[in-house]
Amino acid sequence: MDAQNQYREINKTRPWWAYLIITPMFIAAILGFIQQILLGQPFGANPAPDWGVWLVLIVFGIGLPWLFIASKQTIIIHGKTVSINLVPLWKTTFTMDQVVKYYPRDFEPMRDFWGWGIRYGLRKGSRWIKACVYFNENRGVQFELQNGRRLLIGSRQTDQFIEALNKAKL
Repeated sequence: MDAQNQYREINKTRPWWAYLIITPMFIAAILGFIQQILLGQPFGANPAPDWGVWLVLIVFGIGLPWLFIASKQTIIIHGKTVSINLVPLWKTTFTMDQVVKYYPRDFEPMRDFWGWGIRYGLRKGSRWIKACVYFNENRGVQFELQNGRRLLIGSRQTDQFIEALNKAKL
């Protein structure tokens, strides 16, 4: 990477257990649509109205699988700018001039934030921490910003992330 683009990390983990949750919903949505809308036969003992079948198809047959396939976490340090993007849901950018301090941190997503993704959690009193935690991560970088925000970014390459932050801080 060139001097301006010091660091880039992309995480696209898709845990095996998520397939166990999403696949049956996807199959049921597709089968319900085929049977009730395309073949004209009611789906199930107490069938939903046609608009309900369309809604289930859009949410569970298209939306949820797309969200699962498209999701990824991207961390980019370009010059003095740090960008964190949890595609397609959330993005934040800040400069190293706004950072008061940063340090590596171990955490347990379920214990500290009740899950993965964009989370809020209490830590050390009543101060909120916003966390961007991707699947299978338990280590990251804690940022404390000048405006009082605290942000935890999960990373599989925490040491390289810290090293790039040190270079960007100069």
